[in-house]
Amino acid sequence: MATHPGAPLPPAVPAAAPWLLPAAHLAVGLLAAGWLYRGEVALDALLRAAAAATFRPLRTAAAVADAALTPSRRRIRLLDPLPPARPLPFLVHCLLRRGPPPPATA
Repeated sequence: MATHPGAPLPPAVPAAAPWLLPAAHLAVGLLAAGWLYRGEVALDALLRAAAAATFRPLRTAAAVADAALTPSRRRIRLLDPLPPARPLPFLVHCLLRRGPPPPATA
């Protein structure tokens, strides 16, 4: 694009761009303030929440597809139920040792 020597130069930056630099500076400042306020714990919680929100529908879809593809298993019923378990015997001997040991006799 050739211009003659007396013509004004076109602007190098669009007219809407002057507010982008302060907005980016403000966004980075807010990000740094949030980092200093809560630190790595907040970032970890945010990333875990984002991962859970992202992958939960995928896990649900995979579970539904898996349930549709696997055949249902029939439950086997025993013909003769097991006898009830025998009760444990009562404790017939109990040893209590309270207090200091008795003095040793020589």
